[in-house]
Amino acid sequence: MKNRCSCFVLVGVLFSSLSIARAQSLERSVIASSGGQGQSATAQITWTCGESVVPTLKSSTNYLSQGFQQPGTLLVTGLPADLPGLIGFTVFPVPCGNQLDIQASGASARIITWTLFSSGGAQIKSGKMTDLISHLDMADLQSGQYILRMTDEASGFVKSYSIIKMNN
Repeated sequence: MKNRCSCFVLVGVLFSSLSIARAQSLERSVIASSGGQGQSATAQITWTCGESVVPTLKSSTNYLSQGFQQPGTLLVTGLPADLPGLIGFTVFPVPCGNQLDIQASGASARIITWTLFSSGGAQIKSGKMTDLISHLDMADLQSGQYILRMTDEASGFVKSYSIIKMNN
């Protein structure tokens, strides 16, 4: 009799725990060093970087990534080689001395701005390109590493370059 009573209690606990388990929902969360999201009228993107709590397992033949944002399907896209209106920049010489040259291609009749930052992120200089080739005076700067950010004001296209300044 005692066995049957404990069996009924066990079955009752089992069924009640199953009904409680169905009522729960899991909220997806991640611990990452960085991340963000962006959205337009036609697309949405989310990303995380440096998921410090999620392991990646490897063996000699297998690789298992347990990252938070694993895709259900993999969509690979690319840009055509002759994309109209594509802007390119050539920054030279690197490392530079007292002058840094910037050459823009595909940028005719566009407003291109440049901003020079210290390695700590402080803005040092800025200006606009008036020709397809601009010369930045670097003579007043100390030796070190700088970041040059080029921006096409019309499209919002931004490209950054690491610049090394050496004293002459």
